[in-house]
Parts: sequence; structure tokens; C-alpha cells
Amino acid sequence: MKAPTTIKGNRSIDISSLPTFHTILFVNGHKANLLSISQFCDENHSMQFSKDECNIYNHAGKWIMNGTRILDNYYEVVIR
Repeated sequence: MKAPTTIKGNRSIDISSLPTFHTILFVNGHKANLLSISQFCDENHSMQFSKDECNIYNHAGKWIMNGTRILDNYYEVVIR
């Protein structure tokens, strides 16, 4: 049986040229932090998903980032 998932904390991340990410979750047992799709949509961004990738657009329809689908149906967004 899998252990229950627990949230260890959260914070905001502000990176120039990208939207501010609020309430990024640090989840016990995950190697990555989790971004909320609904948060993007609440900020008037849109997301387009395909089998292999996702693209994120700002409120004006300008592409701002993308992610690649990895194992376990996660989409990995690398922010540098």
C-alpha cells in the first residue's frame, strides 16, 4: 500500500519574463514541485495539452513556456 501524500509547505516564485507562481507545493516523496493548472487559468493564462507536451500562453495569447510529458502523466516544466 502506498503511503499517503503529504504537503510539506508552499511558496511563491517570481521569475522575470514569466508569471509569478503562487502557492507552489512541496510534496513529500515527489522529486519536483507541483504547479496548479487552475492557478494559471485563474490568472487568465491558457494551457494546451497534447500527448507529449503542454504549452502555456499568457492572457494576450503569447506563448510563455512549455512542458514535456514524463512518466506517471506529469508534465515537466524546466525553469532556468
